[in-house]
Amino acid sequence: METVNFDFSALSGYYNAKINYRLASAQGYASVSPTAGTQSGDAVAQSDLPWRQEIDPSDALRKALGAASFISESTAREARSEDSDIPKIFAAYEALAQAKAIADAANSGDLPAGQEARAQKRMLAAIEEVQSFLGSFDLEKSILIAGERLSKAESDVAIKRSSYEYQTKVLHDGEFDAEVAAFTGDKVFTVTAKKINSTETVTIDLSEMEAATGKTVRNLDNVAEFINLRLSEAGIRSSFERVKIGKENEDGIVEGNQFGFKIEGVSTETLSFSAADAAPAAIMVGQSGSSGDSGGQLSVWTGLDTADPSTAVTARLGEDGEDTTIAASALHPDGGYVVVGTTTGTVGEGTARGEEDAFMARYDSQGNMVWSRSLGSATEAKGLALAVSDTGQIAITGKTSDDLVTNAIGGGEDTFVTLYDDDGIEQWTRQRAGTFDDQGNAIAFTSDGSLVVGGTTSSTLTNDALAGGKDSFIEKIDASGNQVWIRQFGTAEDDSIQALKIADDG
Repeated sequence: METVNFDFSALSGYYNAKINYRLASAQGYASVSPTAGTQSGDAVAQSDLPWRQEIDPSDALRKALGAASFISESTAREARSEDSDIPKIFAAYEALAQAKAIADAANSGDLPAGQEARAQKRMLAAIEEVQSFLGSFDLEKSILIAGERLSKAESDVAIKRSSYEYQTKVLHDGEFDAEVAAFTGDKVFTVTAKKINSTETVTIDLSEMEAATGKTVRNLDNVAEFINLRLSEAGIRSSFERVKIGKENEDGIVEGNQFGFKIEGVSTETLSFSAADAAPAAIMVGQSGSSGDSGGQLSVWTGLDTADPSTAVTARLGEDGEDTTIAASALHPDGGYVVVGTTTGTVGEGTARGEEDAFMARYDSQGNMVWSRSLGSATEAKGLALAVSDTGQIAITGKTSDDLVTNAIGGGEDTFVTLYDDDGIEQWTRQRAGTFDDQGNAIAFTSDGSLVVGGTTSSTLTNDALAGGKDSFIEKIDASGNQVWIRQFGTAEDDSIQALKIADDG
């Protein structure tokens, strides 16, 4: 029996040499010696050893941050079916190699902007997944030695916290120390800070400003001081300050008297805001430009309860020389917006995957893109509908002419459904369809977190015969991506579901 050393006190000797720190309360990291895994009686060619394979760091990082799991269902199933220890250890090593890609990127400063919190969560998820995976086996020829459990974080190197700035729209036009009209009267709003392991909600009631700070004039500086006091009391490190808004002239000076807030954030806090007296608004989406250079257009209209509504936010999606269309939009619980559509290029941080890709983009209430995601294959995929849950999960549906996942079932154009969490991390993608063309046109969340999808099909999806040229279908999928039921119906003509609404009783 050969001892295979999985030292759960560090990810690996290599990683430990590059960035020497521990994560608090982790059961451990794993480190695999390059000599491990070549057991007696289980000969493996040196070229087949996973640590001898060349890995593109950027591909490994992208997979580590975005994949639903570090050990795929097919890999785990194959490992469990083998008597040998080798596939089990190799699967664990490859999962840890993805976690190492995150660590290397964090150490070198190559993490995508704003991804530090997600990276830390993914590292912890990798540890838990590998431990659970290996703990489910009785290895025949190997012994796994767990390292010391740690109760605190230790570091020999200083890891700088990145800071993140956000600028509001113009809140005041006039002298910097004058009272801001928008702050007068009974103004109450909440600030919610989502941290890695907790969420803090702070109520900002400007009627309490004088008692708390001694300041009476509600100008930008005094209000910022009061907000910062309340945030600090709640243990929130992000802060507000006045900033002049506009373009710098040739001397580097911003002219005029338009001011707003600059929010100085930190990577471990995600802020959202809500107002008690929020006014109604309308989102308009569409397309502008000519074929070959068209872009998606997003605008938010406010003042709908007045005689003079106006656009508060405008944004254009897409890149020059490519076509981008928005198919649907939805409100996010934090006051922002989410859109879904199709592009022949890229949108935001999304990566082009085929001739035409589905995309989804998340915006804050000011019209700034928070993140975007692309979904596609070698040919075409179209995003046609989306839904946002009360917890911020986002589900999209549409159609694809190629396989988006390895276990895809269908023919022609297939319906797909993809679920993302609030951070934009893909949870699962389901591609199950009939022999001929079908597509998802509408999607909605139920109260238990399941999804209902409606669309059109040219196939027989149930035991009932095809009623006409195309039938409508409606399908329920549970929160894990498994089908609960499906119904198909129609007339002798072409039928389709274009919209869905969940009844109060579910």
